[in-house]
Amino acid sequence: MLSRWRGRGRGTAIVVAAGLAAVALAVVVAAVATARPLGSRHESCNLSETATLISAYPDLAVSSDGDRVVTIWTEELRSGAGSARGHVYLRAASETGAGWGSKIPVFTGTDDACAYVAAVGVTGTTVHVAYVVYANTCLYPGYMQVRYRTCSLVSGQCDGSEATVAAVSTSLNRITWVDLALDTEGNPHVVWAQGDKDGKNGDIYYRAYDGTNWSEPYPVATGGDNSMPAIAWADGYVHVAWVMWDGVGHEEAEKDKCVLYRRRSASGWETYVNVFSPIKRNVGGKDYYLPPGRPEVAAGSGKVFIVWDCCSNSGAPDPSSYCSTYHLVYRRSNDNGAHWPQSVTEVGTSYLYPASFDQLEDYVSEDPEGVQYLRRLRPSIALNKDGWPAVVWHAEHGEGGGEEGEGGGKSHPIYYSYALSGTDTAVGWITTTVLSEDQQGGLGSAVVGTGTPGSEQYLHAAYMRKPGEDSQDAWDVYYEGFSYNPHADIRVASGLVLVGSTVTLDGSGSYDPQGSPLTYDWSLTGRPAGSGAALSNSSAVSPTLTVDEVGHYTVTLKVDNGLMASPLETQIILACDTIYSVYLPLVMRGGP
Repeated sequence: MLSRWRGRGRGTAIVVAAGLAAVALAVVVAAVATARPLGSRHESCNLSETATLISAYPDLAVSSDGDRVVTIWTEELRSGAGSARGHVYLRAASETGAGWGSKIPVFTGTDDACAYVAAVGVTGTTVHVAYVVYANTCLYPGYMQVRYRTCSLVSGQCDGSEATVAAVSTSLNRITWVDLALDTEGNPHVVWAQGDKDGKNGDIYYRAYDGTNWSEPYPVATGGDNSMPAIAWADGYVHVAWVMWDGVGHEEAEKDKCVLYRRRSASGWETYVNVFSPIKRNVGGKDYYLPPGRPEVAAGSGKVFIVWDCCSNSGAPDPSSYCSTYHLVYRRSNDNGAHWPQSVTEVGTSYLYPASFDQLEDYVSEDPEGVQYLRRLRPSIALNKDGWPAVVWHAEHGEGGGEEGEGGGKSHPIYYSYALSGTDTAVGWITTTVLSEDQQGGLGSAVVGTGTPGSEQYLHAAYMRKPGEDSQDAWDVYYEGFSYNPHADIRVASGLVLVGSTVTLDGSGSYDPQGSPLTYDWSLTGRPAGSGAALSNSSAVSPTLTVDEVGHYTVTLKVDNGLMASPLETQIILACDTIYSVYLPLVMRGGP
């Protein structure tokens, strides 16, 4: 196109417009920038799009190259069924692709068999899913299973066969939770909790697939009541964390409720480590133990992080009531889980637990609907390529129980904090920030993933959200994500100008996800031969450029928040001696 313009004479451009009146000239010849990837800006997307059903317990995975993001969830069989038991669906997106694909059915529930909870992993274009199935009637199951299958993001379909990882008769046992991790070969490692017929006195089991066969079930934890396992794989090790308690009566049970960890190396399973035991606090003259909730584990670059919420009031002053305020804490290992020398510390700060108990943030989280979606903080953790954590969780908005939302319930914003650096003894957390907030009283159960497709780092989160003010029991699953990096943005009134014109380069649209102040670094990286053009101020928000020769001028902008810089943004400006505007009549034809 530009060569055709030059055919009309040196530095001449013809602009063609259709219409009966003059049209203002505003032509941008070229703006060289790649398409915005999935997470480059805060984007909120309704993945389940059910409106009248319960879509619950999302899980999220990011491929090792950072390109693929997959979210999975369970979905109510039919409106009014009253629980998230039913189907399993997934949706996937690519950082370099066109956005979220269509819903892919992983498991189609019926009255005879329905899914309860699911876990997901992704390698390349293959998605791996493990899920718990209630069978021989969904409402009153005769047996329960852990099933596994793979799905293709190319075909948009799941494989025809399912592998049964575990199966129990409900007259003896119940399966209450499942989690999944993938190794570097893309092979799945699955853990699940298996209790007695009432779902109590649970054991933790593990199986792995080597590409040909499944290993025999291995009892990771037996004795007491073990539940809610989480699994990660990194650097040749399997990492499992879970909650265990072994006591009778409220006080003794809470006293003995611990967070445990165990790892598996190439030589087998090692002895478990007690990562956390509850402390005792005196409230109103009576001692209470402050028990932990379900842990999440993440591993990479030699580091292992375990995060959990911990009751900060233990139901006081009434021991029979459940906890309503929580602390959010973590513990880390710097040598692949071999040793845990670091103290329990608050997420987002350097406050130690329990030494700085009174300085820790008290998060309120009660479930007004009597289901599990909003109870506790339900934290989720993922590590970036350098082994530093990102954590998401929910809590009621405001102090002392939160603010009432428009729908009559309390608002439960999704919070996050992440780190880009640290030392062996400290994590460089950014300030805790609200990811998403809804005044209709319905957000919760967030999960997180991180990815690095190229030079940028991204945070991806999925969470449950009420579809609307009148949605009653319905929930949808949403995605939201963004890049950690600041973003440069160049705007010009026109990329096609006359020689001698002064062009204002507007960088005010640049931003930082955390709202941190930015510094600007402009460069003129290309100009025509003989040109002496220069930027008026290379560090200004909006410098100017006076074009003095016919040809192309290439300008780049990079912004920096003090921790990291944005990718380069590029703008090309074409200067011409003459610009002709040609107006073509618009002919309206009436009738057939």
